[in-house]
Amino acid sequence: MVGNFDSHSAHMNAPDLSHATHRRGNTKSRNESLASEITLERLMCYLDWQVLDHMGLKLNYICRCILPITFSALVPSQEASKSPMFKAVFFDLYNTLAKFDPAREDLQQQVCAEYGIQVTQDGIIKGYATADDFMARENGKHHLAKRTEEARKEFFAEYERLILLGAGIDVPANLAGDIFQKIQTIPYHLALYDDALPCIQALKSRGAIVGMITNIYADLHRTCARLGLTDCLDFWVTSKEAGSEKPHPAIFEMALSKAGVPAADTVHVGDQYYSDVTGARGVGITPVLIDRAGLSNNMDCTVIQGLSEVPGILHSTPAP
Repeated sequence: MVGNFDSHSAHMNAPDLSHATHRRGNTKSRNESLASEITLERLMCYLDWQVLDHMGLKLNYICRCILPITFSALVPSQEASKSPMFKAVFFDLYNTLAKFDPAREDLQQQVCAEYGIQVTQDGIIKGYATADDFMARENGKHHLAKRTEEARKEFFAEYERLILLGAGIDVPANLAGDIFQKIQTIPYHLALYDDALPCIQALKSRGAIVGMITNIYADLHRTCARLGLTDCLDFWVTSKEAGSEKPHPAIFEMALSKAGVPAADTVHVGDQYYSDVTGARGVGITPVLIDRAGLSNNMDCTVIQGLSEVPGILHSTPAP
C-alpha cells in the first residue's frame, strides 16, 4: 500500500525517510520543506508499476489523486502536530458544569407570580448575574455555611432583592426574604449542562488532567456519582476540604497539588469573575470566564459561552 513504509519491505530499495519522523511536530515551514523533498521519483519505488499498468492507471491520475493523499499522510498538519500548551483544566461546578433543574429562572417566575410580581426570564438572568457576584464576594469574606442561621437569612433576603432589582423590580428586604424561602420549598436538583460530559471526555482524550474546584461546603461523593462525574474527573476540591474558599489561594493550591501540574500549565474555567478569574490568576493559573448568557463586556480574560470551546484552549498561548 502506498505510504506504508514497513521495515519488512526490503525488496523495495526504499529511500531513507527517517528524518521525516523527526520533523513531525515542527513548524509549517519545515513541513513544507519535507513535502518538497519527497519527490515523485522517490515515491515511485513504493508503487508496483506492473500492477498499475495492468489496472490501466495513468501517470496523471497518480499525480492528481495518489500523491496528495500520500503527502497528507507523511506531512501532518500544523494543528495536529501541536503540543498542548496546558496540561490540566479545572472547572467550577455550579453554573459551569451544572445547573438547577428546574431552572432557577423558572422557579423565580413561578413564585413571584404567586406574590403578584411579574418578571421576565431575561430580567431574572440579569438579576442573578448581580446576585451571584454578591454571593461570590460574601463567600470570599466569610463562607455562608459558617454563618449563623439569622445571618444566612439576612444574606439570602439581600440576594433575592438583588435578583429582582436586576429584573427591574424593587422590593423590601422582608418581602424578598419571603420569596426566597418560598422558592426553597420547591424540589430541585443539580443537572449537568449538555456540553459538560462531551467537554470533559474531549479533554481526557487529549491527555489532560481534569479536576473541579467548588465553594460548596459539603462532601460531593454522592452528588458527583449521581451526575456521572466520578469516573470522568481525576479529582475535586471543595471549600470544606480545603478549609478555604475561592478566590483564596489555598483551595487552588490544593487542586494543583492533586493534579501534580504547575500553575503555568493549568487553566481554570468558572462563571464568577471575582472568585474564579481573580482567584486562579492569583496563583498563576490561566483563567477562563464562562458566560452562558453573554452578559460580559470588555473583560481582561478569555471569555467563552459554552464548554465546547474549552478543548481548543489547550493549544492556546497562555493569557497574562
